[in-house]
Amino acid sequence: MKNFVIAEISGNHCKSKKILKETIIGCFNAGANAVKMQYYKADDLVNKFSNEKYKTGIWRGKTPYQILKKSETDINLVKYGFKLSKKYNLEFLCSVFEPKDFSKLRKIGIKNFKIASLEANYINLIKEIKNKNNFFISLGALGLNEFKKYKKYFNLKKNIFFYCKIKYPSLIFDYDLKQIAKLKKFSKNIGISDHTKSLKMGNYAKQFGANYFEKHVKLNNKIKSEDSKFSITVKELKKYIYYIKQKNIKYKYNNKKNNNNEIFKTRKIFVIKDLKKYSIIKRKHLGFFRSLQGIETININKILGKKTTKDIQKGTKIHFNHLII
Repeated sequence: MKNFVIAEISGNHCKSKKILKETIIGCFNAGANAVKMQYYKADDLVNKFSNEKYKTGIWRGKTPYQILKKSETDINLVKYGFKLSKKYNLEFLCSVFEPKDFSKLRKIGIKNFKIASLEANYINLIKEIKNKNNFFISLGALGLNEFKKYKKYFNLKKNIFFYCKIKYPSLIFDYDLKQIAKLKKFSKNIGISDHTKSLKMGNYAKQFGANYFEKHVKLNNKIKSEDSKFSITVKELKKYIYYIKQKNIKYKYNNKKNNNNEIFKTRKIFVIKDLKKYSIIKRKHLGFFRSLQGIETININKILGKKTTKDIQKGTKIHFNHLII
């Protein structure tokens, strides 16, 4: 199978058509097969009422809501990127985070979608992709055991799955590349979502069976965004692709475990309206936000129709002890 390189632009367009255009042209000149953008509303992804902040790393002192809000991409800019990619004969992918956004993006003409790692067990979203093609799915927040739990919702023959780490930027040895070989037992379509700054990481991943490679890119080192510190330039992307095409470059495996200091994980269930004691939980009362602990969205039917044991304030992460079971 041929190698397939996806240039992830994310927020590195800085909301500028000019920067986006130059970046896409740069990706084309570098030899990428596809470019990717993201479409979401921060209010859909995280609980904006939470003051929990990153304690380490490039986002230290900021809340996830602040970061995501700054990087929101307007639908018209996504449309512009899609049309431009077609002009340069590049495949176009868009990360989608909510079921309601599929129809909006399909109306533009977008056919290829990416499911981010933190949404890979968001049941409302992944139900939409069951038995469908053209989906690229990151598995960094699931792990192999969690993947086995949710794989019935995926098309193992036609979806493409990415091993990744939720650390920005990652180091080479944060990745256990043997996981790629383990994922190959379930699907032949396995890649790496590479959050390192290494230009040789694609080659290393190829040695373990990866044939899809996603890399965050920016136009140049003048770009300042929430993603720029873990992105390579379009000129460096050309080298990255060159190394993928080369014979195996010596890779030293490291068994050292790393602490990624991850605060927020996958979607959990929250209350989005004030509820009185003994209120009956309905779908309109619930929101699904990224959080480390709580009830996973796959368990929503265990919550619906239940009565609350006490008053619950808007923005509260729901737990089973809030409910009369």
